[in-house]
Amino acid sequence: MWRPARNLFIFGGFAMLVWLAGCFTEVGNAGDENLVTPQFKIDYTNNPTVLPKAAANSLDSDSIQILRFYLLVNEASYSVLDSVTGLSTEKYLWAEDSSSDPVDFSGTDPKAVLRTEKIGVQTPERLTMEFKVSSHPDLRPDSIDFENYFGMGYLKGTYGLGPTPKKFLFSLPSRKELNMQYSKAALMSWFKNNSYNCQFTFFASKWVSGVDLSKADSVRDMTGRAIVVLDTVHNPILYKTLLDSFYKSFNTLNISD
Repeated sequence: MWRPARNLFIFGGFAMLVWLAGCFTEVGNAGDENLVTPQFKIDYTNNPTVLPKAAANSLDSDSIQILRFYLLVNEASYSVLDSVTGLSTEKYLWAEDSSSDPVDFSGTDPKAVLRTEKIGVQTPERLTMEFKVSSHPDLRPDSIDFENYFGMGYLKGTYGLGPTPKKFLFSLPSRKELNMQYSKAALMSWFKNNSYNCQFTFFASKWVSGVDLSKADSVRDMTGRAIVVLDTVHNPILYKTLLDSFYKSFNTLNISD
């Protein structure tokens, strides 16, 4: 259910006007159309008090690295006001009748991206990105090879210092729909040269901040490699903590399901 986007968010104890990381591309366009280009990034900044102008794909530390992280995009909806009637009209982007498009926040899957779309010249009043997670059963670790595991239902990564970091799989909230709200102020911060260059960011270090993953129990995959699985069956207490933090680790705190 959509809720009005808030213009003030809290990061590190500070209230701030909505600001979303943007990576602008110099795009010119005809006067009757604007473009919308979505980008998905992982930022490793520890507990950011302000959102950076561009998400960093290089690590600030080597304590965590996300190798694969997929969400499915149902569609995006935005509203525009009719200058004559004053009525709001709902419009849609990336909408298909029966399919969802996967996006990979880690940027390692070149096929898991969204196309650029055209919209009119009216300024959107807000934007709602409608994500969902690929449905998946609880994982049987002895049935998978971690190095070649690309399932969209689990976030795949490593953590720990040194040459042999520990490998982990985190179960995303199965069958959940995540509606991320962005305000008019956020949209205008993305806009340059007839293009909304939208940056959707996941803060990885913020996600695991305060969680001691070294206490997680490990299991063996089908190759005998030690891995950590975080779901309702494996390490359920740590999993619950990380699941709660997951919803608070995007570049908008205005998320509903």
